[in-house]
Amino acid sequence: MITLLKFDEIKEMGFRLSLNINQKEVERIIFNTERKFVKKNISNYKNLTTKEDETLEDVLPILKAGIGNLVFGFLLNENVVASRFGAVKKQSDFSIQTLKNEVRNESAKFFEVGCELLRDAFLELKEIDPSIEVFNFPYYNYLRGFYHKK
Repeated sequence: MITLLKFDEIKEMGFRLSLNINQKEVERIIFNTERKFVKKNISNYKNLTTKEDETLEDVLPILKAGIGNLVFGFLLNENVVASRFGAVKKQSDFSIQTLKNEVRNESAKFFEVGCELLRDAFLELKEIDPSIEVFNFPYYNYLRGFYHKK
């Protein structure tokens, strides 16, 4: 799986990943996130992953930060186990009882920031190379969820 963001880079960004989170799980979420939010929305995704175009290197950190925020939001949601008494958020080997709304609110912040960073990166890509097509811009709304606009 070729992706822009690597597992080690997401750890370097300062996201709190517990030791019990599997690297393959994180890489799966990175792959799915990039496919859904970046690859399907811009025309030059392949150039970004193969690093053929050096003029685009200034935009890569913004793209990676956006993807990282989305991935961390998805990790928060996936590491919550629902029970009939509420949700259990797994942060370490010991489980902490939390409310589902608290986890949703926390992940929503990362989703909003991630989508905003991706929109900024897409606009910068268009400025650098006008031949790059942006098909859709990602947005997130707590009540509506993820959606795309032209």
